[in-house]
Amino acid sequence: MRGDCGHRIGTITGFITDKAAIAPFSAGLRELTTESSWADHSPMPTGADDEARRKELAAEHAEVKRKTGRAHFDFVPSHHTRTRSYRFDGAKLTLESDHDGVGRCHHCATSRCASR
Repeated sequence: MRGDCGHRIGTITGFITDKAAIAPFSAGLRELTTESSWADHSPMPTGADDEARRKELAAEHAEVKRKTGRAHFDFVPSHHTRTRSYRFDGAKLTLESDHDGVGRCHHCATSRCASR
C-alpha cells in the first residue's frame, strides 16, 4: 500500500522471518520467508516437500504396529518447524517452497510433565 493505492497480490501463511529485511528483490518486492513452529505427538511431516520422510516414518509405524499389534505412540513429542518461501513474479505472489522439518523434543517428555 502507498497511501490509498494498493493491490492484493497473494496470501502468505506463517510469521515473516527476519530474513525478509535483507532478502533480494523479485519484480520489485522482496522475497518472503515465513516460519511456524509447534510441538505435538505426530512425527509425520506436513510440508509439501517431505514425501520421502513421510514414507519413512509411515514404514516405521507400520513395523511397530506389526510387531506389537497396536499403533505406535510415544510420550516424547515431535517438534515441527514449517518454512515457506514466496516470490513475486510481477503479477502475483507465488509459493516457491514449503518444508516441514521434524525433530524430537527429548528434553520435555510428557511422561514427566505435570499440570499446575
